[in-house]
Amino acid sequence: MKRIIYAGNQRMIRPNSPCDSKYQIIRTVAFPAGRYPFSRLWSPFGCLSAWKPTFKRYDMVHAFNSIPYINRPFVVSFERILPLMSVSSDRPLAKFFYERLRDRLARNNCYRIIALSDWAKQRFLEQHRDWNESDRISPKIVTVHPSFPIRVESPKRYDRTQPLQCMFIGRHFARKGGIVALRVAKKALELNLPLHLHVVSQLKLGRGVPTDFPDRDRYKNDLQLLDLENVTFYGIVGNSKVFELLTQSHFQIMATLNDTYGFSIIEGFTTATPAITTNISALPEFVKDGETGYLIEVDRTPQNTWKNPFYGRESKDEYWNFIDGVYDRLAENVLERLKTFWEDDNCSETYERLSTGALERAKTHHDEQKTSRFYDRMYDEAMSS
Repeated sequence: MKRIIYAGNQRMIRPNSPCDSKYQIIRTVAFPAGRYPFSRLWSPFGCLSAWKPTFKRYDMVHAFNSIPYINRPFVVSFERILPLMSVSSDRPLAKFFYERLRDRLARNNCYRIIALSDWAKQRFLEQHRDWNESDRISPKIVTVHPSFPIRVESPKRYDRTQPLQCMFIGRHFARKGGIVALRVAKKALELNLPLHLHVVSQLKLGRGVPTDFPDRDRYKNDLQLLDLENVTFYGIVGNSKVFELLTQSHFQIMATLNDTYGFSIIEGFTTATPAITTNISALPEFVKDGETGYLIEVDRTPQNTWKNPFYGRESKDEYWNFIDGVYDRLAENVLERLKTFWEDDNCSETYERLSTGALERAKTHHDEQKTSRFYDRMYDEAMSS
């Protein structure tokens, strides 16, 4: 039996590989903190696929957010750009390394370049639009969305006499929209609206997290909202508890300001749970407003990311005033969508339509059984080409 090594970003592997392959999969042991040791000396080395040495023979590599430097067949899955680094004229060594890695994608042993979304595919094409090998790599690019087990067979229903159960999931609390979700719960309580928020999070925020204000103390008042009577905080829980809560929830709220995909939204879809999220990155590809959930608009860059006028200056006091206002506006917009939903005489029918749309999206684009068959066919072709 032929063997395939999985290498690179460990977080990506599970939803972007076959759940049951006919090949023998070698799941490599990542380096500490998931980083190639030399990347601590020079960050571009993190773009190179590397794993702790194994004496097992392998026939090809499936890499994730990194590029292997091998002669065997390989495919690469990526979620934003590839190679995952920026270059400039004043960094000639980084530029040289970037170009050597990129050249690996044009070689014959690179069989497929797998974008997790059409947004990622478009960003990749823009990234390499001036490369003289772009015509050679374009036919290799394919979009394959992340996949998970389908956990329910039928959509949910909503009884408007009961509180609306909403859920937030996210290790990075502020970046993913946890602050917004808490403010929604607070506003709902003040207006006597029937909403209960369930929060699963490590509550990581502040310094080192994209879009966050670096001083965690500024979030103190928001974190106190975890004690509201209409909020239940679970901390970090296992997957079984997460899916139990998703199954019991009516909406997942993820008003994120920085995300490439949002795997938890798809996991929610597999339980027929629609989502309320922002219109950035790949999210509008699967959260269709009024069909699988609701989209909240934010200002966007030409790359469809959140437009942050303080980018690179997030430590300034002015940034806290700005981001605090952004959180509040998003909370108002989310609550406005929910109020419109509640005030609809046919909200039960509306909800069933949203739940049906979420589940159908999971079945048509994110079913791990269908995706597994695709990956095995791709591995067949890569090793026989």
